[in-house]
Amino acid sequence: MIAIELFITLAVIAGILALYGLIDNRNKFYTNIGSLFISSLICWYLSVTIGNGTLQSGVMVNQTSGAAIPIILQDESLGWLIMIPAVAAMIVTLYLVYEAWEENKQNKITAEEAY
Repeated sequence: MIAIELFITLAVIAGILALYGLIDNRNKFYTNIGSLFISSLICWYLSVTIGNGTLQSGVMVNQTSGAAIPIILQDESLGWLIMIPAVAAMIVTLYLVYEAWEENKQNKITAEEAY
């Protein structure tokens, strides 16, 4: 079980990483590829977490027995909705990897022609 605070924190981090991955197109260190990949993994994790019911929003205490009963959040439709940015980020990641590979290949051809 994860707490709702961790869920929200991870959602914000995934959003920031996805935003950075989409904005930084200078390709100097290729960090946009890594940030989009990590954002995709985090979104996938959040989707699974809310979809299968392992998200805990609090604890309810039974007054007679004193037992703590967790309050579980489960929403499969929200899980599928969160999966959309995960798939989109992975598609963009694959495109950026292909673009970097083509750029590397072109640089090698240019370097061979220079000699």
